[in-house]
Amino acid sequence: MVMDWLGKLRQRPGKALYDATARLGFSGAVMYQYQFSCDSPTSVSTLPSAITLSVTTVSQFDGSLGFEHVESELTPDDTVIVARDGSKIVGTVVLSTTRSVFVDVLDSTVATDPSTAYLWALFVEPSHRGRGIGRALVERSLDVTCDLDMRSVLVLVAIDNGPSRGLFDGLGPTESALIVYGRCGRFARQFRR
Repeated sequence: MVMDWLGKLRQRPGKALYDATARLGFSGAVMYQYQFSCDSPTSVSTLPSAITLSVTTVSQFDGSLGFEHVESELTPDDTVIVARDGSKIVGTVVLSTTRSVFVDVLDSTVATDPSTAYLWALFVEPSHRGRGIGRALVERSLDVTCDLDMRSVLVLVAIDNGPSRGLFDGLGPTESALIVYGRCGRFARQFRR
């Protein structure tokens, strides 16, 4: 029950309460952490015939993803897997393999070891959800990670993001945990359940 309540702090009116306490130096987040190993095979999803996937680095990407909140956080080395319906971008996921990533809600950087990639910013247009596009994007990002001779992929999902939790649970992570992050002023603490 407490975990459900904490998850709702990302939504209105809870977001206003969260922002007010954060300004006072108190913040926290409850996230599910998933780890996928390159030792575990991934299945291959079947996409609708009009949907195609492409893989590119940000420095080679031609155009805009159409998601400003993500684009401002990308670096040239990040890998973007893009789903298109014809020429329209209908889904994306970002894979960071050469750097740590700042996670806003945690107000900290998620550092991974050099053999672990960080998967983030999974998005599928609402009109295209329920067609397996999200699953295909994640499976392709796992393949890309393994092709780069990395060992695993780390993913963080907010406790109130039921669709993403269902997706990642269904992919059979090699490890998962509930992580509670808390910050009081300059002191931060992480609890793992």
